Amino acid sequence: KDALLFEVFARRIKPVNARRLTLLGAVERDTPGDLSAIVRAFVSPALELLSRPEMGGRNVTVLIGRLYTEPMQIRLEILTMFEEVATRFTAAISASLPHLDPVELFWRFHFMVGSMAFPMVAGDIVEARARQIGEVSDVDKNIDRLVRFISGGLAALPR
Repeated sequence: KDALLFEVFARRIKPVNARRLTLLGAVERDTPGDLSAIVRAFVSPALELLSRPEMGGRNVTVLIGRLYTEPMQIRLEILTMFEEVATRFTAAISASLPHLDPVELFWRFHFMVGSMAFPMVAGDIVEARARQIGEVSDVDKNIDRLVRFISGGLAALPR
């Protein structure tokens, strides 16, 4: 069962991570140090899943949410799929924000992940609440919102 679960996650996560690394490579080549572009390269491939039924759409986000209910060993194995992405993006953010010490960078990176993950795994709740205020969910607009929000938080001066 554990091996099957790992393969199901890998089938969806690997293409997202490959896209992230491709986009990050383009940022590093074309606009090195552009924090918003780095953040966009990280969040857009994941959030774009929401509007891509051929990649699993909302079902993938439910699966990712389920990850947190799995035993610790399975979560750790699945999280290894993100090691290269975490390392590369942390380095790019660090180069863009040299005023952040490694501990502050660690926490801000994880806050970025959380800010991206919640709208994905609780998308139905977020969309229902958005409809209450007359907002229709638009993935591209939400990516823009999220990039601005995360970039501001990452760039904030530490106390």
